[in-house]
Amino acid sequence: MATHQQLYQVTDAEGRAEFSIETSNIRSDVLSFTAMYQNKPWCNSDHWITPSHGNEFHTVYMFYSPSNSYVHVEPASKTLSCGHREPVRVRYILNQGDEKEDEIVFYYMVKAKGDIIRTGTHRQPVEQGT
Repeated sequence: MATHQQLYQVTDAEGRAEFSIETSNIRSDVLSFTAMYQNKPWCNSDHWITPSHGNEFHTVYMFYSPSNSYVHVEPASKTLSCGHREPVRVRYILNQGDEKEDEIVFYYMVKAKGDIIRTGTHRQPVEQGT
């Protein structure tokens, strides 16, 4: 069953608007978004040029982990400056099969402005019984 919600927002000078979505009660595996320009009242004059703005669409698909293992990277508490190192807190949930390992290898990718700037691995020892 599809649920439709509308959110009206005004963008900033760069054309951006920030919003969040409460997903705990969403049972669908797809979220679709449409951004539309709000037309101003039209002036009926032969000398006016009426601009045309297209709609923008975006679809987000639910992800899942076949192993039921999940990773959550906590966002930074402040805006980070270039060239500055900042520790990153990562929380993870491992499924029953993974806890038999001595260590877990996390593969990571760091992106900035849409470009991959670093990839690597991090080895985390597994503490048994926790």
